[in-house]
Amino acid sequence: MTRTPPHLGALGAALVSLRAGRRATAARQVAEVLAVPGIDDAALVVAASCRFVARDYGGALEVLDRVIARGGVGLRRAVMDRARFAGVLGWDQEVRATLEAAMAIEPYEPRWYALATRTFVRGGATEHALRVAREALRLEPGSARMGIEVARLHAELGHEAEAISTLEATRAHVPAGSQTHHLGMAYVLREAGAFTQARAELEAAWRLEPTRARTLIDLAEQALWSGDTATALRWASAAGAIDAAAAGVARVCGTVAMLEGDAVRAVPCFDRAIELDPDDGVALYWRAEAAYRMQQYELAHALLTRTTMRVEGYMFVAWVLRLLVVLHERAPQVLQPQRFEEVREAVEEIVPEARAAFEQPSEARLVRCLELALERMRGNRAPTATFVDERGTLRRVRARTGVRHAARHALQLIRVLPPADTLAALDEVVRRHPDAPLPICHRGELRSWLGDLAGARADLEAAIRLDRFTRWAYIGLSGLDLLEGDPERALRTSAHGVRTMGHTEGPAVHVHRGEALRRLGRHDEARVDLERAIELGPTRISAWVDLALVHAATGRREAFDEAWRHLEVAAPGLLSDASRELEVVLWGDPGEVPSLDERQRVLEHALAMMRGNRSTSCATYFTREGRLRHVQPFAAGAKRPHDDDERTLAMAEALMGRGAR
Repeated sequence: MTRTPPHLGALGAALVSLRAGRRATAARQVAEVLAVPGIDDAALVVAASCRFVARDYGGALEVLDRVIARGGVGLRRAVMDRARFAGVLGWDQEVRATLEAAMAIEPYEPRWYALATRTFVRGGATEHALRVAREALRLEPGSARMGIEVARLHAELGHEAEAISTLEATRAHVPAGSQTHHLGMAYVLREAGAFTQARAELEAAWRLEPTRARTLIDLAEQALWSGDTATALRWASAAGAIDAAAAGVARVCGTVAMLEGDAVRAVPCFDRAIELDPDDGVALYWRAEAAYRMQQYELAHALLTRTTMRVEGYMFVAWVLRLLVVLHERAPQVLQPQRFEEVREAVEEIVPEARAAFEQPSEARLVRCLELALERMRGNRAPTATFVDERGTLRRVRARTGVRHAARHALQLIRVLPPADTLAALDEVVRRHPDAPLPICHRGELRSWLGDLAGARADLEAAIRLDRFTRWAYIGLSGLDLLEGDPERALRTSAHGVRTMGHTEGPAVHVHRGEALRRLGRHDEARVDLERAIELGPTRISAWVDLALVHAATGRREAFDEAWRHLEVAAPGLLSDASRELEVVLWGDPGEVPSLDERQRVLEHALAMMRGNRSTSCATYFTREGRLRHVQPFAAGAKRPHDDDERTLAMAEALMGRGAR
């Protein structure tokens, strides 16, 4: 009779403990296993799965690192698990490092390059994604999916000729009857400005699946880009017959009303589209434009803010409309050149005569040129910007970014690229726009996240010297005051910035000021600011941490518990790493609850790990070992880290009997 090795018995017991919710017990059982000399790859992979389910995420990755370093039979399973665990937490730096290690060990394996492509795309690093995608396609030249992906990346970078030639080379490998591939090719062709071919691909996809409303809506929208309202309504009507609750149908009807000059008739259509899909950024934009046409400027501002929070990419048209709204509200204050930088290149492409208006601006000339740009864009308000030129030809706008978008995009590369590469990307934006304060400001923000306080202060002060109305520079300086241990000075800096900006407060003012007030023990005032910060940006993790600490300090135990439960869902990786460094058990066996003092210490440590990052959309932190990690904001309905726990445990259980593959 074969005797079960003791470490496998302990792993089996750990799996049983986890299914019973005994996480602390499972953690102790796994620790016993990891102390066994010469443990095999399969056992290590199972131990890592147990640690992940027990919410020791960093510990799970460390165990898998041992397997990957060996480069043996367990390599592929360890790489896949490490990338999956890190990916669901939003730790794309860890995913990238995992796949780079795998590519170094197995440079001939296309799956690592394909996974790396997805990781770089998710992190917005399009040029890096293209590099590894091309290598994946070289290793697997018959892959239609990867060929279309390479073409898509070329198109998004503005390489239209390369995109189309790659697509044509890929066409021979597209499986017959694949609607997905036709839709993918249609996207590439629209992005590259080949609209006739794009429509042909959409129609081919529709013929393969005539009951797919989304394809019909895509056809309707492309017709609107040329201003062909009759064709658009015909396609939209067909889509509505299939799916009466399709938000796109209502949006198309509203767009037709706007093109016919009837904003009042358009409003119910857009309201219906937004009701059906609150994240429909294009419908939100159109609703904002309708508000502008009806001189409802405050509503237009609010809707544009919602729009830019929901749309990926450079939606320059939203900035055109915002500029129009501001010109109508307070024209003399916005006639400086830096106010036009976000839209100037694209507008001049659509309206060549706008160059003179930007060089010698007046309210009337600017409004006329901006309105003409919107008119020439016909029914398109999507990030894939198009216009109809003087000869009636539909053209793709070649400008792919503006100063603000480029700076923000470069800053957020920190989700996936090493800090040095991210800084280099911001340096390049600064080099291209030497007179713009915002890229310098964002570089200072990044330096505060990385702990370079002197460099951050130098950049933020330089931004103010270029333009004293750079709002975030004052916010960033108040944050540096906090990091340097002077909350009183932080409040003075914040107040100076608010006065300079005409006594208006940006959303980030509240989180920095709230933190300063909390540190000074002015808890009631701090709570007002922090609750406002969360109202304006529910994904601002640092505000939730600070607010929880305010509740703890003022004895509001129920409110603290509510904030804590939110953070357990919204920032599990941050809490896990902070508690691990403090050796506090947050997720124990049933009935074991960490004390209020322990949870307060974890939250204080979490803020310290975040350094200067108080972002609402790109929260980052550093572990004690210097690992840079990202806090993933989870959209409604998105997969959560522990949605697949049972599958993870089942796979680990199966692995114990057959060894890693």
